[in-house]
Amino acid sequence: MLCGHDIRGELVVIIRIVLVASGVVGLLFGCLFLFWAGAAVASYNLGEPTLPALLFARATGVALISISFINLLSLADRGSPALYAIVAGNTLIHSLSIAVEFSEEYERNAGVWIGLAEI
Repeated sequence: MLCGHDIRGELVVIIRIVLVASGVVGLLFGCLFLFWAGAAVASYNLGEPTLPALLFARATGVALISISFINLLSLADRGSPALYAIVAGNTLIHSLSIAVEFSEEYERNAGVWIGLAEI
C-alpha cells in the first residue's frame, strides 16, 4: 500500500479492463476476417479477393479469435505471473503490428486510421 492505495489491486483492475476491451474487439475483428473474408479484404483495400488472400484473411481471423479467448479466459486471474505474461504478449503483438503498418508506404496504414498520416 502506498498512501492508503492498493497499487497492485488497481493494476489488476486496469489489466482486466484492457483484457476485456482487447478480447471483445479482437473477437469482432476476428469474426470479420473469418466469416466475411471477402469484405475484410475489400475494406482494407488489399486487392482482389483471390483464394490465397481469402485464406490469409481467414487465418488472421482465427488467430485474432484465439488471442481474444486467451484474454477473456484470463480475466479470473488476480495477478499471477501468467497474467503478466499474457499482458506482455498482448503488448508485443500490438507494438509489432503498429511498427509493421508504419514501415510500409501503404496508403491505408494505421496512420490513416488514427488520423496521424495527414498531419
